[in-house]
Amino acid sequence: MSTFRRLVTVMLAGLVMFPLVVLPATGAEGDFIVDGGGWGHGVGLSQYGAQGMALAGRSVNQIIDHYYNGAQLSAAQTLSTVPAWVFGENALAVNVASKRNSLDFWVTQGTVDVCHRIEGDDSCSDLGAVTLTVGQRLRVTTQDGETCVRARVADGVVVEGTVVEGDCWLDFRWDDDYDALPENRIQVDGLTWAKGYLALRSHDEPTASESIQQTFDVTVRIGLEDYLEGIAEVPFSWHEEALKTQAVAARSFAVATVAVRGGANGSGRLQDCGCHIRRTTADQVYNGWLGSSTGTVRWNGAVAATADRVVTHPASGQAVVTTFYSSSTGGSTENVEDVFGGPPQPHLKAKNDPWSLDPAVNNPYGTWVVTIPNATVTTALGWEEVRSMRLVAGPPGSRVRFQGVSGGAGVETTWTGWQVRQAFGLRSPYIAAVTREGPPPPPFTDIDTSVHYDDIGYIWRADVTRGCNPPDNTLYCPTEPVTRQQMATFLARVLGLPSSPDEFFVDVAASVHERDINAIAATGVTRGCNPPQNDRFCPERPVTRGEMAAFLVRSFEYEDAGEGDLFVDDDDSIFEGDIDRLATAGVTRGCNPPQNDRYCPNDPVTREQMASFLARAMRAAELP
Repeated sequence: MSTFRRLVTVMLAGLVMFPLVVLPATGAEGDFIVDGGGWGHGVGLSQYGAQGMALAGRSVNQIIDHYYNGAQLSAAQTLSTVPAWVFGENALAVNVASKRNSLDFWVTQGTVDVCHRIEGDDSCSDLGAVTLTVGQRLRVTTQDGETCVRARVADGVVVEGTVVEGDCWLDFRWDDDYDALPENRIQVDGLTWAKGYLALRSHDEPTASESIQQTFDVTVRIGLEDYLEGIAEVPFSWHEEALKTQAVAARSFAVATVAVRGGANGSGRLQDCGCHIRRTTADQVYNGWLGSSTGTVRWNGAVAATADRVVTHPASGQAVVTTFYSSSTGGSTENVEDVFGGPPQPHLKAKNDPWSLDPAVNNPYGTWVVTIPNATVTTALGWEEVRSMRLVAGPPGSRVRFQGVSGGAGVETTWTGWQVRQAFGLRSPYIAAVTREGPPPPPFTDIDTSVHYDDIGYIWRADVTRGCNPPDNTLYCPTEPVTRQQMATFLARVLGLPSSPDEFFVDVAASVHERDINAIAATGVTRGCNPPQNDRFCPERPVTRGEMAAFLVRSFEYEDAGEGDLFVDDDDSIFEGDIDRLATAGVTRGCNPPQNDRYCPNDPVTREQMASFLARAMRAAELP
């Protein structure tokens, strides 16, 4: 990278540290500031709230009763509404990996037996059976949609392999009869599995080319209580009653979920994973064997202390209810219908949650503030202009109303807090306030009729221009030409250039812009006005539109000239290449709207035109 390119790259990178990045993307229109609180969907149990209640001396029963609105704890295995298979040995199929065509299995302790299963048969075939010992890896791969390849891997190199025609149906089993810690462990995708067994099942999938490819899913087949020991939803250092509450909520969510998906006998599966329940936040976080740390022992103790306990509600006929939970709220949970839609549910009503905001729980997202650029809101709505964004209800059940212009007519729409969260990536639907970051209007009294009004305001707020009648600076002089020395100062401010001690030109000593002229010369943005000597800058000469193209192309490093020859009147201009690069970058549109097939390279640039040139270039530089 050249010295000039390195310097300009640093300058442009530094641009994001200046006020430019907080300017509204549409000029005079302001960004929107959203005040909210909490993290997650906010329905049901607030995990930080449960910790706060536990620290305040509340029991698991009291916490459950509060967040699930009159719910109670019941013994799961006594409920006729829960299919018996849910409680069977290794009954749950929990997602480990989905739609893969290659995966490594690494034995980290003990031994693991691998056998080829026959579809529809619970027994294992002797075909390709293998026992893996500690430190050994087995790589399973599907090929051509018809064969299953299992290869031993050492130091990343395949050392031997077995090819089995047909489907890849494998079981990874080990002896899990132990008194203390599991003796056999296998690692897949960075997680360790030590209870139950792993089942790999292939299936055919059509591709975009209408051919068939074979991929496979991996699930861990595990019992309910063993599954709960791998839940990793809250810090295990939390209060015992908070851990018990989480264990009950996780167990209830699992039972209610797998009972529906598995059906009467457990044969039902989700198509995207071949499982009853996912191990991610799509359902709840399950990380397999969590080890034997002090924290894990505390969590396992909470699971054991609440064994078989699930949440039921009188209004549900004592069925196990779906116990949604999330990290925290801004002071209240949400009604389920406001977030996920559907009918109201008695156990998922909005409840006050002051404990999420209790300093004792150290909730990092009890409250938050987010600025949403006006352009982002405009794009999300698909409108031409957004004039207001206001909170009209809640929280909880926040409602935000937007008003603006679409198709040349005034429009408005109202979104739920959940819709706003989804559209703009907020942490929660709990929206407490929406305000507009109103940028101050430019102070100039002579620009009200200028079509460049917004761009003039933009560069004024960025401190690129200060006016044309110091010290009052109440005028902008929009139609006056921009001189080359003025342009030097404008560019030096945009790029944040330091003064240069070097003297480049013989005709700038009397100019108040001398330091800025030398600064842009030092970086190669200008070369002079009298080639080939280029010892003069011609500071008082107006900037032509062709020269403006060269200034901006060098400043912002535009390289793409597109198809070239974009205008009909610049073939004889030495700046034709720069003009094409500037147009390809979207910084110029031409000089004869609406056709805009001419650039007018020799015309002087007015101050209002200069504002639009710079504003477009600056906005482009702010894009990620």
